[in-house]
Amino acid sequence: MKKLVALVLVALCGSASAQQVTYKGEQADFSVVAENPKVAVFDIAASETVHALGGKIVGAAKTALPEQLSAVIADEQVLDIGGLKNPDIQKVKQAGPDLIIISGRQRSKVDSLSQIAPVLDASPDQSNYLTSLYDQVGQIAKVLGKTAEGEALIQELKKEVASMQESAAAYNQSDALMLMFINGRYVGFPKQSRFGFIHDVLGFPETGLKMDASARSNPLTDQQILAENPAYIFVFDRTQLNGDSIADKEKIETDAIKQTDAYKNGRFVYLSPRLWYLIGSGVYSTPAMAKEVLSPLN
Repeated sequence: MKKLVALVLVALCGSASAQQVTYKGEQADFSVVAENPKVAVFDIAASETVHALGGKIVGAAKTALPEQLSAVIADEQVLDIGGLKNPDIQKVKQAGPDLIIISGRQRSKVDSLSQIAPVLDASPDQSNYLTSLYDQVGQIAKVLGKTAEGEALIQELKKEVASMQESAAAYNQSDALMLMFINGRYVGFPKQSRFGFIHDVLGFPETGLKMDASARSNPLTDQQILAENPAYIFVFDRTQLNGDSIADKEKIETDAIKQTDAYKNGRFVYLSPRLWYLIGSGVYSTPAMAKEVLSPLN
């Protein structure tokens, strides 16, 4: 299991009664004051966890936050600290956090951010979706001094996941293919990959297409997809993140794609790129992802 990574070694000042929580990171140990710390969060899934636990968010990448975090977006006490790939260092300083939570998109700014507060990398383990999610909730709960609330949230999530899997059992006896469409081409994702949710959580069998879970992408042609002819195809249009246009159906739904059983049987399902590409593996987004997959199949 991939651990949350402590990227700097910093001990924060606090009241004498404040609990000290220490983690063994992959690069360093670090301690933070666990008594109601102020948190600046760039990772969206971690933002969901902090919010669900009632943590004190003082800064967030507001423009990237989902509808589920509308309360954070609307809160004027929470500063907008920049985009996912371009943190506003001055705004982060202004927020005055005790802890900064990031993921891979912000790693290039670690040196600057670590001058402000301890930095915690909450990047998920893409090969082990559920264990990684529960681990993140537990670790962040300890940072916030909310261990009991964290355990309760994990148990609630496990119940929701069990319900999702029960619903998926009505459909997951046939193979499925997860696709991202970007720059005019299809990219496939197998189980234990970044977008392996349909297999890893919902239990849909993989197709026979050879794909590398560790690869950034597995390019596929529409002819390859037709030859494999999966029963279900799930796709999101990555280019939608760059504007407000709807999915380019004419480019995605080629003549070959329209010949697949998935398409002909109403099992060709569009997914939200914001939910799947920007967020993923969050306490709010995980049920939302399952709903997007299963609802069109009812």
